[in-house]
Amino acid sequence: MAEKHKFPAEHAARLDNPERRRLLPPEEILQFMGLAPGDSLVDVGCGTGYFALPAARLVGETGRVYALDTSLVMLGKLREKLDAVGNPGNIQVSLSQEDALGLPDGCASFVLLAVVLHELADEASLLGEVRRVLRPGGRLGVVEWKKDDDWQPGAGPPPGERLTAEEADAVVSAAGFRLEKQWEPGPLHYCLVFLRE
Repeated sequence: MAEKHKFPAEHAARLDNPERRRLLPPEEILQFMGLAPGDSLVDVGCGTGYFALPAARLVGETGRVYALDTSLVMLGKLREKLDAVGNPGNIQVSLSQEDALGLPDGCASFVLLAVVLHELADEASLLGEVRRVLRPGGRLGVVEWKKDDDWQPGAGPPPGERLTAEEADAVVSAAGFRLEKQWEPGPLHYCLVFLRE
């Protein structure tokens, strides 16, 4: 299967700009998804820690965040942030493969795919890995770009690479998950929360 466009690591600074935080508020999204103290979250494609850092605060000392990415550059930037602010001690930063997360079976109560699903060459392989690391009854949160917004070059992936909420639901449900709830946190994105069947 052909490789899909991935967010370029050299544009990592764009991930933390104030406008993105306004349009895609990580704390609000994680709270809507039901992330709670004591949860074990796997942030697949964590980038520079946009969701992983607030998730670490939400899960607290009794929880854990596994921050995974296929890019050493992105993980290096996340480690720099952790060095600057002090690692809360509940974040594990690891290199992963798209089809191999490198974590034990059932280690997570929650998995997050934030603007990742549209980049995958083989959704079924990663979703199989997500299902493997999730405990029965665990949740999968998906954040994606809406397909129907007025696209401008440089403003996210082109429409042909995006998934509608219905398309994302079909892909994830086919891998053994059931849609629990959905929300639009702003004009550009949607959030879906699934239960592992």
